[in-house]
Amino acid sequence: MITLQENENPSEALTTPSSGDDYVGGVAGVGTCLAAFFGLRVDWLRRQREKLRKQHEETVEYIQNEITKVYNGTIDPFGRILSNYCKLFELRATAHDKDVDAFNQKLMKLGVGRRAAGLRMPDLLMKLKIDMTYNSNAIEGNPISYTETAIILSGFVGPRRRSIRDVHDIVGHAAAFDEVQKSAAVGNSQISIDEVKLVHRLVLFGSEDGGVFQKEEEIAVITATKVLLAMPDETEALVQRLLIWLSKNSNVHPFVLAVTFHYIFVRIHPFRDGNGRTARLLSNLVLMQHGYPLIVVPLGAKTQYMTSLRQWNKGDPGPFTSLMANLLHKSFDLYFSSLKISGTK
Repeated sequence: MITLQENENPSEALTTPSSGDDYVGGVAGVGTCLAAFFGLRVDWLRRQREKLRKQHEETVEYIQNEITKVYNGTIDPFGRILSNYCKLFELRATAHDKDVDAFNQKLMKLGVGRRAAGLRMPDLLMKLKIDMTYNSNAIEGNPISYTETAIILSGFVGPRRRSIRDVHDIVGHAAAFDEVQKSAAVGNSQISIDEVKLVHRLVLFGSEDGGVFQKEEEIAVITATKVLLAMPDETEALVQRLLIWLSKNSNVHPFVLAVTFHYIFVRIHPFRDGNGRTARLLSNLVLMQHGYPLIVVPLGAKTQYMTSLRQWNKGDPGPFTSLMANLLHKSFDLYFSSLKISGTK
């Protein structure tokens, strides 16, 4: 909310001049109002930038202190120090039995519906591609609207008022979505590090950072979150360890695997940009490999999504698991609606 400063008197801008043409005076009054408003707006933006600058400085200072305390000058290319520090591979998604039971029942019903539909659901898959491409990019701040996303993915030229980078993010995510769909259809339950790099390279279409792990001189910092992420020289080893963890825990429920994978990948933060979008795609790959519908995190759930990830950072995976469970239930409902079959409550 924008408030007036004490030294400004808005009533002066609305006072009709005692002499001169009323129309000219009115225009002058409106001009004064606009000048006052934009002055307040600029001042508000200046304060916001200063707030963000201080927040960033505090976060950087926190991370530098944590690095000194946790690593104490030790170089750990295998990521063991970070793993022990944040219990990276110890905490798992905490799915409720009622959700797991419901997922299992819905999966059986979905399998029957898919066979009846001949395994072909092009309209639904196109909708999901648009939904996920729009929402996943919007969560990261891309200003392109849902309608514009649909237009771009229909093969039309991107809106002129949008930047090339923003349009590339839409096109790249859609290509990554197709790659994940193709990979899931092949039926290979193993995700390789080359697959991770490929999906990320597609997500960052047109960027030289695509498919490239953090460089040695870079340290990832998320301004809004005081959390220690992986050091550049250990990111690839930790991603490899995550993939090994995924293959060794194939007996764990797919939902638990996907949600846990999602969090660990984001916490490692192996790339300079595009980590969230890549995590959401790859965790959906885990689900689809086991026949589950994919999860779309909507822009409207951004605050809950980010907050629950931070809660997991503090040792509580419950809120993030609950959010993902609710979204998976909604995905099942969408699939059932498309296949014209009743769901399982």
